[in-house]
Amino acid sequence: MSRTRRSVALRLSAATAAAVVLSVGSAQAAPPKAAASVVCTGQQTQTYAPPLGPLPKPTVVSLDEDLTCVGGPFLTGHGTGTFIQQSSCLLPPPESTVLPLYSITYQWSNGQHSTITYTVTAVVQAGNQNVVTATGTVTSGYAQGSVVERQVTTLDLDVLSCLASNVDEQNGSEILTLLL
Repeated sequence: MSRTRRSVALRLSAATAAAVVLSVGSAQAAPPKAAASVVCTGQQTQTYAPPLGPLPKPTVVSLDEDLTCVGGPFLTGHGTGTFIQQSSCLLPPPESTVLPLYSITYQWSNGQHSTITYTVTAVVQAGNQNVVTATGTVTSGYAQGSVVERQVTTLDLDVLSCLASNVDEQNGSEILTLLL
């Protein structure tokens, strides 16, 4: 190959390499976008049939929730659900107990709804406080397929009513987070 051709070939190779480097640099992916979420807080009432006592037993649990939300297309929501699970007002379920899935349907203030199926991931009872944490998935409606975390804290346990198996209702606060 002549000296001129070799010089032209080297220049073309250098130009091609520079173009490849520039195109690869500009084709880099954008940084990952932060996950959006809807966070709701509010109050929940749980009713029990039969009333809770000190030892876990199969119980029909009915939930009624009123929530105020930020980060989504609605400002408020109302949730209801009924399910059966081993419940006690004094003792958390043994760690080996597999609690059943349960669902809550939320009606949002913009006319949409979400049905979320949950699994309880933690039950902590200490003093006059019971904290239940659950994770779930939106199975229908707004945000279908999204992951959800729900934490409910009930307070002011009446120990005498518990020992007499007379706890038919508990009220508490709730934090609900939908990860969109």
